[in-house]
Amino acid sequence: MKKQFVIIGIAVILVAVGLSGCNKQTNTQTNNQISNNTEPPTDTKICYYDWITETTDHIGNYYSSLDEYQYEAKPGYIFSIVTFKIFNQAIQSVSTNPWNWEMIVNSVSYSHHTATYDNEIGHTTVDIGKGGYFETKIVFEIPKSTTTGTLVYTGLYGPKMERDDTLITELPPPPDYSSSIEIIDSNYYMYVGFAHFFGVAKNTYTKSVSFIKISFTLYNENNNVIDTEWTYANKLVVKSGDTTTFDLLHEGSFHHYTITVVSASDSFWEPYQDLIIQDHILNEASEYISGSITGNIKNTGTKYLEFVDISAILYDSSGKMIGINTDNVMYLDAGQSETFEIYLFDQDRMPDTTVASYKLEVFDTSLPS
Repeated sequence: MKKQFVIIGIAVILVAVGLSGCNKQTNTQTNNQISNNTEPPTDTKICYYDWITETTDHIGNYYSSLDEYQYEAKPGYIFSIVTFKIFNQAIQSVSTNPWNWEMIVNSVSYSHHTATYDNEIGHTTVDIGKGGYFETKIVFEIPKSTTTGTLVYTGLYGPKMERDDTLITELPPPPDYSSSIEIIDSNYYMYVGFAHFFGVAKNTYTKSVSFIKISFTLYNENNNVIDTEWTYANKLVVKSGDTTTFDLLHEGSFHHYTITVVSASDSFWEPYQDLIIQDHILNEASEYISGSITGNIKNTGTKYLEFVDISAILYDSSGKMIGINTDNVMYLDAGQSETFEIYLFDQDRMPDTTVASYKLEVFDTSLPS
């Protein structure tokens, strides 16, 4: 099951977020941001600070082959990513070292989580002297039911700390590009009580988008909704005009379904382009396996890649999409080539179907470093 992303504010009333499908949360973002105002308060004995938070249940690289992220909050908890800003007007210095900060929730102190050091967070440890100004982030793992919390400084021999909420300014909600994502093909097959949905979506927007969230609504024969599920597109970032595959596994029967793009976010980085498929071939089926696609990929760029996915979109002789299968390659260095093998579905999953053609996609699944 894919993961969700929400943002809330701590030390103010949390924004209530609705649930959909399998009790998953839809994407939202905070309406607060630390101000660019650099005019410090005038009291020379106090260190002023302020913070905002965003929450998520995952941080770091997403590994599609494992369907998990590098850091995932334990059941009943959520990651609180705290962005805080400091104006130090005191004689004593203040450190942004994560060990010097705690989040207090319902009289319980929470130390920082190791996800603080992930490249996605971008934490920087510095000592801020008198007159200094700095901004960075720390991650805490706190109860999911949290409604309020307080960020406190616990460093030894520190100055008096005082929150100054004038450092917060309002921002409009972030743009949503879901209307620019087009579902161009989809299908499914039933196998041992599970429906395996798969499809292809296209980014028709003029620039890259990320975190494309896709919802499936399932109906019975009376057109009544019986379930809602959701997933993210397999490509983390999809450039303008490009396509991405998506897939979802659902347990249980249904009569028909609809697909809706729920959200798509602005992307602040571009997908890695220096991956090529050097050669590939469709292998004949054996007694037990319906066949496979083998080939070679190469990293022609300068970036070291931890995980690379190769997806095959499968078609029958009439051009109908009948499946999407994937292989992954780990630890692909700059200039390195590697083989892949994509095993196709067992023939009894879709009787009387034969793979007549296919299309390959190769992409990096890592977040930018």
